[in-house]
Amino acid sequence: MIVDLIGVIFALELLVVLHELGHFLVAKWVGIGVDEFGVGYPPKAFTLFRWGDTEFTFNWLPLGGFVRMFGDDADTLESLGKNASAIQNNTGDPRLSFEDASVPKRLAVIVAGPLVNILVGVIAFTAIYSAIGIPQHPIVREVVVGSPAEQAGLRVQDRLLFAEGEPIQIREDFLSVLSKNVGKTVNVSIDRGGTLEELKVYVRKSDEIPEGQGAVGIRFDDDMKFFAWYEMPFRAMAQGVKDSWKFSVLVAESFVGLLSKLGSGNIPEELSGPIGIVSTATTERLMTKGWILAVSFIGIISMNLAILNIFPIPVLDGGRAIFVLLERVLGKKRRKVWEGYANMGGLGFLLVLMLLATGNDLMRMFGR
Repeated sequence: MIVDLIGVIFALELLVVLHELGHFLVAKWVGIGVDEFGVGYPPKAFTLFRWGDTEFTFNWLPLGGFVRMFGDDADTLESLGKNASAIQNNTGDPRLSFEDASVPKRLAVIVAGPLVNILVGVIAFTAIYSAIGIPQHPIVREVVVGSPAEQAGLRVQDRLLFAEGEPIQIREDFLSVLSKNVGKTVNVSIDRGGTLEELKVYVRKSDEIPEGQGAVGIRFDDDMKFFAWYEMPFRAMAQGVKDSWKFSVLVAESFVGLLSKLGSGNIPEELSGPIGIVSTATTERLMTKGWILAVSFIGIISMNLAILNIFPIPVLDGGRAIFVLLERVLGKKRRKVWEGYANMGGLGFLLVLMLLATGNDLMRMFGR
């Protein structure tokens, strides 16, 4: 259990550091000065080393990281109503500050973090499919007598191709369609011995499902296929990209739904934070049950970090990018003032969200 706990915390910290490394490397590439690269959140514990003009530090608060670019202090001073630009210009520092960089350079630095997390997700899923094979549409293994599936005409060895027009590549695709159509009849396209057939299957409600059965009454498995050694890396990467995209859409939809529930005054039960992630991953022993589970966990969390950071919430990367683009309309000085107020609101929102998530996590851990 201790090994799992340490492994999960290390994996989460690694993903955050890789995210910040994306910001750091692109900032250096476009010529923006970087004062500090921090592992964890302040207060600072000690300096790890210096590289060029950048101090690499280890900080006391875990599960975080940051890149402090030259000129960031100026933003803080300006938000307090002081003449930050004058203070910055009088330093005589020849480096390019983040604020003085062009819009394309600033946008490149901002999006680099989420892009690194997306890349990590793609690499993780690619590694998994290289090991377990490429999914070729799920195959029906059992049809329960008297179930909606049997009544619709589904048979053992039928291959599920589409459901409600959505392609079915893996089990989760079909389950996702069913969860969206409870109490309805869905159109299912199958491959039966090389012949394409269309069936209509009723998706039972929870109170209609007999014990031990599913919504339509079938057992089905993913059909995994290996190709020639020279094809597998490319096919695995293509499948990794597909899964990353589908997962990105799922995360975005889930987050929008969560915000919608919060807006209506309800606290979503599925809302969870770092404590919940660490607790679940440790309890399920995801880091010590084999590398496939561990890499899958890393890929999923990395995609979560990427997509959530892209959302246009002030303080997050998406919010920063929006304000950089608005600078052309508002002007730099007005944009900085508006962004300062927006950041305070965004930070307050995220703190409230974190408190609610922590409350949910603690209630799950210790019971309601």
